[in-house]
This record gives sequence, structure tokens and C-alpha cells, in this order.
Amino acid sequence: MTKVSEWTILKFPDPRLREVSKPVEVFDDELREKVDRLFELMREQRGVGLAAAQVGWLERVFVACCGYDPEEVKRIDANTEGAHVFINPEITVHSDESVVDSEGCLSFPKIYAQIKRSAKVMVRAQNLAGEFFQLEAEDLLSRCIQHELDHLNGDLLPDRMPKDERTKYKKALRDMEKEFKGNL
Repeated sequence: MTKVSEWTILKFPDPRLREVSKPVEVFDDELREKVDRLFELMREQRGVGLAAAQVGWLERVFVACCGYDPEEVKRIDANTEGAHVFINPEITVHSDESVVDSEGCLSFPKIYAQIKRSAKVMVRAQNLAGEFFQLEAEDLLSRCIQHELDHLNGDLLPDRMPKDERTKYKKALRDMEKEFKGNL
């Protein structure tokens, strides 16, 4: 694996995006450094969440920060207001209500599909100190948690797309596959 400072966001169809991430067992300074880099990449790309799997780090970690202005916020870390670190996360409750909304992904630039997700979730995870916490999320944070957790399980945006959305983006996905093969 590349050095943390050299991480970049993997693009579809990189096969590492399909791998299932393993639980984090060590909570140390190296983990904090990796989480800081995830936040940095997420902000640089104007994302609201980023999973470790999206940089080839196959441990169960993702970060999220919804509602910040990337023009004003020059740095995000675990202490930034509204920022969240989820380590070894699991959704313990999905609401019965679902919402269909536009969803993008940093591993699928320029693709925004209508995706159905639970309106609210309860997530249980660990923080950077290894302490467990629970968080009830709704709206964009709920969507982000569900999306990033999909990445940790090797599930990608097209897997969630309804058939008409997959058809709409068929050419774009093929183009991404050609570009990936051309870069090998």
C-alpha cells in the first residue's frame, strides 16, 4: 500500500473497491494520521463522506462531514464541528420510511443517481480512542452513513441504482472501465 500522504481516491472499476474491509483492531497515532488524510481528501474533492476502502485502506473506517462550505473550510479533522469518524460501524436500526434522492460518489465522478435509502438510521461505531458510541442520523448524514458503509462491504453506487438509472449511466460506466484499463 502507498504511503498515507500519497493516497488518492480510487475510481471505478478498480477491483479494490469491491473488497470487504476488515475490522480495525489497533487504535493508535497511525490510525489518527490515516483518518486525517481521509478528511483531507474528502474536503479537497468537496465530498461529504469518504470510506477507507476508497483509498485502498481495507479497514472498517469512514469519515463524514455534511453541510460544510469547502470554500470557507480549509481543514477538516475529527475535532471539526459536524465532522464524524466511524470505526467498525454497523447500522443497528433502519427506519421503515425511505427516501429517494440524488446521490454521488467520489469514486464515480460526474454520476449522480436517484438512490433509495432509509430516511433514518441508528449507527453503532467506535471513535479514535476505541470507545463505542451510538448516533441517530437522518437526512444527508443518514444517506452518507449508508453510502460509506456500502463501500466497506464492497457495494458500489451502481449496485443501488434502479434499472433506469443504470441504463442512463451505462456509457459513462463503460468509459470509466476503458479509462481504467488504459491506465494499467
